[in-house]
Amino acid sequence: PWQSRAAYHAARCAAHLWGDEGAKPRAYLHTRGLFDGILRSFQIGYNPTDLYEDRTHWGLPENGHKIWLPRGITFPWRIGGPNDGGIWRLNIRRPLTPSQIAAGETKYIGPAGYTSALYNADALAYDRPAVLVEGEIDALTIAQACGTEIAAVATGSTAGARRPVWIARLAQASVVLLAFDVDEAGPNGAPGAGDQAAAWWQARLPRAR
Repeated sequence: PWQSRAAYHAARCAAHLWGDEGAKPRAYLHTRGLFDGILRSFQIGYNPTDLYEDRTHWGLPENGHKIWLPRGITFPWRIGGPNDGGIWRLNIRRPLTPSQIAAGETKYIGPAGYTSALYNADALAYDRPAVLVEGEIDALTIAQACGTEIAAVATGSTAGARRPVWIARLAQASVVLLAFDVDEAGPNGAPGAGDQAAAWWQARLPRAR
């Protein structure tokens, strides 16, 4: 039920992106260097208003809380092929105000119940080079520029995708270029979160650089 509900919302939001209500988010994505072709290929969408749904609609046990789908740009994480693959995660980039950013509100939120996955994992192939990044827009930018020459995949966060299945898939690449965000150093000059994530993957992928 979760995957079917996520697929429904991904399709609905993809339609909204190309309507009048999607003009501003579409323009934003263009300023990030993404063309319409890549947006359509990856079913990028736009949720124009906050939605709150019963957890049972998503196959989750009722606990008194609604499933929140905030307004924002949607990135479906479909793994398993364009036609029969299921959606493992539906990430939504919220249009935060400066005050919300200052308050530390989360920019990316998805409906509860998603599974830790690797964005665009289907692009991985034996002996093909890969680039491992943090965000979907980073991965889309590389995929747009390089096509099938390289697999661009994203973890979604510095601690995302740390599961044996994704480590094994990445280990098949001829080389994995680690390109996490450059974050501020921690206390006493400790490496930032991006550097720590890169070190974590380099320790587990012999071909990581």
